[in-house]
Amino acid sequence: MRRKLVTLETAVQTIVQQHGGIRAAARATGVDKGFISRLMSGKKVNPSDETLEALGLYAVPLYEVVQPWESVLPFCMAGKDGDCTHPGCPQLRDKEPATSGRHCPLDTGAEQAKEKPHD
Repeated sequence: MRRKLVTLETAVQTIVQQHGGIRAAARATGVDKGFISRLMSGKKVNPSDETLEALGLYAVPLYEVVQPWESVLPFCMAGKDGDCTHPGCPQLRDKEPATSGRHCPLDTGAEQAKEKPHD
């Protein structure tokens, strides 16, 4: 059985509707009606585990991937002409060098040293 995840506000609104109003929900759950109102409006966003349990809720944290692991680069991927088209390039992401003139933070010269044989 797949559960439906909703925001805290929506979950509390649903509970209030099921009980027929804020006062009835407060009586049934033992949670203060003012607190229920603040949860519904988003003014309170992190109720205690005890409050969640009284309301019949369980918090499930969600996480957003802001940078996929495969796009994290160990070194600069720009070719000899200095142009990079890799989706994980920090220069492209930050619109550099046009924005501040910053040189690529990944360009350490280490990859060129590996390519050239030592004399």
